[in-house]
Amino acid sequence: MKFGFGAPAVKEMLAVRASPRYALDPCSSKPRQFLSAILLAMLAACTSVPTPRDGAAVAETVAQSVPLELLNPDVRQDTIAQTICVPGYTASIRPSTTYTNGVKLKLMHEKSIPPETTGSIELDHRIPLALGGHPRNLQNLTLQPWEGEDGAKKKDRLERALQKLVCASKVMLEDARRAIYVDWQAAYRTYVISRPLTVSP
Repeated sequence: MKFGFGAPAVKEMLAVRASPRYALDPCSSKPRQFLSAILLAMLAACTSVPTPRDGAAVAETVAQSVPLELLNPDVRQDTIAQTICVPGYTASIRPSTTYTNGVKLKLMHEKSIPPETTGSIELDHRIPLALGGHPRNLQNLTLQPWEGEDGAKKKDRLERALQKLVCASKVMLEDARRAIYVDWQAAYRTYVISRPLTVSP
């Protein structure tokens, strides 16, 4: 919050205080009136009112909370009816197994993960295709165990729940993306465990 009570305002108030016109008579009620005016001016100066520019800055911050390179530019709130809410959409844009297997082996090599464990490791989209994640950008691809509390099997259930909520206009696309990007475990507790929504395992 910025306070608009800067040096110019202080100087102006001091000038008013020093003016003979506003010399204070201790026997009159003017001192109280003058002090009341000063307090009101300070209160008004310290009150921050959002401007259109402030609103734009907040909107920009929210939009950038999920890096743009992780997102499919074709999927927006106004296009979900033609994209992620269409049955079979994710299958139509999913990269080929040739591509994903190559990326998976590359990442496993970089992380010194034994190749014989490849069957228990999933190449995961950080922002899922069902929420408009980028299909091929390497920054949206990461390794994840299939089973366990941190596993892709559990996260897949969250992805389906969020997609249903977005397509039912119960959750905004941007909010769903941000939830799964920032802390998908917390999102799981919120949207799968806490919400009365039936999601097939």
